[in-house]
Amino acid sequence: MGRRSAENALQPWAADPSLLQLLPLMALRAEAASTGLAAHRAEGSAQTYAFIRHALVLRETARRTGEVETLGRAASAALRARELARNDRKAQALALISHSQVLYVGATLFGDDAAAKIAGERLNEAAKLPLDPAGQARLDALRAGLLSREALSARSPAVCKAAGAALTNAAKGLDTLAKLGKLDDSEAHEVRCERAELLIGAAVRSQDR
Repeated sequence: MGRRSAENALQPWAADPSLLQLLPLMALRAEAASTGLAAHRAEGSAQTYAFIRHALVLRETARRTGEVETLGRAASAALRARELARNDRKAQALALISHSQVLYVGATLFGDDAAAKIAGERLNEAAKLPLDPAGQARLDALRAGLLSREALSARSPAVCKAAGAALTNAAKGLDTLAKLGKLDDSEAHEVRCERAELLIGAAVRSQDR
């Protein structure tokens, strides 16, 4: 399977990860097992994208269940994808974003500051590599989410304002791609929910002063 075919094989889940959110947990676990088997059986460039897909399914499973072990498996799958990407810079970027997404879930679920820091580092690495519009939009959304998390910890009005603006811009970028059929509109909705949480958190903290 060539590189283009391998990328296309990823598209149904990469373009619409909200499909995973509709699956019952039992079906999601079955999908994780299926994508894991497919990743280990794949060859060549297809294996890189198969591990990215596997990481996505495991990440959603961990997000829904809070299972540390499943989140660790998601991280391992993303790291394996990066290793397999070798000189394919586009695949490397997608694997780095995938790893950052896993780390962000860990930071959100468990308040893991170290995971948030590494997530930012992975995004900085990905930003130096070729990204398609969807990849860039997801990178921007993740950066905005990390800044929002920092803002709530720092209790700084200036940082909160910057984070709110970053989340607004990230949502607009995702909305634009959704209208073009490149992404599902649920991704922008999630970013707007993060912005709402930021505003509520900032308001609560201002009252505690």
